[in-house]
Amino acid sequence: MADAEPAQDVGLLLADADTTAAEDRSRRSRSVLACVWKWTALALLALATLLSLPLLAYTRRQRLPGVLVSEDGERQLAVMLHPERHNRRRPTVLLFNWTVTQGLRAPDGVEKMVYLVNDLFPGPTLEARSGDRIVVDVVNGLSSEGIALHWHGLRMERHNVMDGAVGFTQCAVKPGQSFVYDFTIGHDEHGTFWWHGHGQMQRGDGLFGGLVVHPPAVDWDDDDDDDDEALLLVGDWFHRSQTHVLSWYAQDGSLGNEPVPDSLLINGRGRFDCSKAVPARPVVCESPKLDPVFAHRSETGRTRVRVVNTGSVAGLSLAVDGASLQTVAVDGACAVRHGPESSVGVLYPGERVDVLLKWTDERRRLPRVHVYLDDE
Repeated sequence: MADAEPAQDVGLLLADADTTAAEDRSRRSRSVLACVWKWTALALLALATLLSLPLLAYTRRQRLPGVLVSEDGERQLAVMLHPERHNRRRPTVLLFNWTVTQGLRAPDGVEKMVYLVNDLFPGPTLEARSGDRIVVDVVNGLSSEGIALHWHGLRMERHNVMDGAVGFTQCAVKPGQSFVYDFTIGHDEHGTFWWHGHGQMQRGDGLFGGLVVHPPAVDWDDDDDDDDEALLLVGDWFHRSQTHVLSWYAQDGSLGNEPVPDSLLINGRGRFDCSKAVPARPVVCESPKLDPVFAHRSETGRTRVRVVNTGSVAGLSLAVDGASLQTVAVDGACAVRHGPESSVGVLYPGERVDVLLKWTDERRRLPRVHVYLDDE
């Protein structure tokens, strides 16, 4: 029996050794797994960071939608166009990816829910040339509304299904779904147009943007300086949603009187006097600092200004201090012969006019632009 106890002790020691070894292996295994998970998590985090860099850069670029920069780096409201990028090239295919959402913005200092395209208000300005094929993949990122986009002023020959008229040429694009607008601009088609929502009252709440089709240059080898070109999207603005405005107008209590706009926007920016807010309809308001419409003059002393009335009810007239305005085209490429005047108008919602702005007073650093709403 005396020999059995040492043997039993040896057996217990061996068992303890096996147990210890198993525990060591288990600990090492857990340690290895923890290390693997740690480095995997770090690798995934690094990959996610790298993938998000373009998005972060995009977010920074779009942080101030509607604030634009002139050719010399100064902030201004006018959208400077680039005909030289389009009128000396062959027709091509232009691809765009848009996502329509909603967001809270204060275009004139008063907060309001507006429609956004790629987080921009107003939406992107498209520049093309005659004969280009336009392909726009539109994603409806709204929660409960259908959408459709209309290309205002284009003939859409052989592309009627792409015209964007809900109930006529297409059904509305449902929330979460997408639709590809694919059409070719006519080879003889050019001028100032615009695109906008064609479902419900979305256009009046910000679902719109510019569309400029440049004609091909007569002489592609001509290196002479061209006149600057600028785009102004000008229109009346309501602090209530367009659905509420229309509902009020349809009631007997309106007595047929058209609703009066609260404000005016130029390329999505304006300035409302907060003291004039109606007490019965309180608003969140902070009067913003407004950048000049034109921050610099062209070297030629002339600028082709393309004006679109993007409003809902009011016609408008336009004048610029220290400059003459000569109408050269209306509603696209309908050329007109007219002498220089001190103002142009009346331009009603949906209409466009091209004017040749000539500076007559070189001493004015930042000339004031006057927009007058029609009394009708």
